[in-house]
Amino acid sequence: MVTARDVAKRAGVSQATVSYVMSGSRPISEATKKRVRKAMDELGYVPNINARSLAGGKVGVIGVLVHMDEDTDLAELRPFLVVIMEEARKRGSSVMLVPADEGIEGLCRMVRQGVVDGVLVFDVEWHDERLPEIARLDIPVVLVGTPENAHGLPCVDVDYRRVAQMAVNRLAERGAQRMVLVGDWGRSLDRYAFAKFFASESRVVAQVLGMEYEIFIPREKGWRGIWAMKDELKRMAQCHGGIAVRTPHVLDSLLQLCVEMQIQPGRDFSLVAVYVDGHDEELRVPVDNVDPVPQSAAKAAMGLLFDRIDGHKTGERLLVSPHITIRS
Repeated sequence: MVTARDVAKRAGVSQATVSYVMSGSRPISEATKKRVRKAMDELGYVPNINARSLAGGKVGVIGVLVHMDEDTDLAELRPFLVVIMEEARKRGSSVMLVPADEGIEGLCRMVRQGVVDGVLVFDVEWHDERLPEIARLDIPVVLVGTPENAHGLPCVDVDYRRVAQMAVNRLAERGAQRMVLVGDWGRSLDRYAFAKFFASESRVVAQVLGMEYEIFIPREKGWRGIWAMKDELKRMAQCHGGIAVRTPHVLDSLLQLCVEMQIQPGRDFSLVAVYVDGHDEELRVPVDNVDPVPQSAAKAAMGLLFDRIDGHKTGERLLVSPHITIRS
């Protein structure tokens, strides 16, 4: 069985250095870290998590509490997860996905078993009943999202008020005097901060700019939900209005409706959507987008979490700034 001593011999370092690289308890140069990790990969070395935990060291695993089901928009979630795994790997750690449907009990069990060094919590609701108990856990936790009351837990989020400002201002630049905000199907605008802030700020900016403002929430997901917007879409084309869409999967359905009705975004009405740069390659037509930079938010969240794991007290809230790309 391959041991840490074997790794140390292959990498040309001491056994203590191998332990420091795995635990992160002491600063080690990047060149040394690379040599140690390369030796671990070549030898197929797998650290004994239980032994490291009992010894008081780090286990090298980050827990990610996230809700994933058939309604999850992977175009929104995937960039977060990719960066989280990359940042964990740089620190010699792995990532363990914890299904949110296991509830707070699953998270508490994982913490009691000592199988993770820290936890990122996704899908944070504005009124999140989980947070008081999560805040009592004896483990570093960072929230990816904004609740009304964080109970002392640090938060990282995208500045969705700024997202809204960029989207509405873009529609105004295109000459729209009337706009419709299309939300996610079947989801209340008050459940999550990003939807709440996007809706409230877009309304305020539209009023300041003298634009008529409406909200459309599809009652059903997919084609049947967006089909109910056909009359509104026709009216927007007649007055060359503007439409702002908050999620990629709703945008895809809206573009399909445009094809069916022979209405062309950019020519017949202005359109701006919130999606990550790169998703434009999957779209039927170019659509201006505000990128909520999930990669930056994930990197900031991981940095904050590792700071907490290393015992450093850091800021309580970080807001990441989005950017807009003109494509139409």
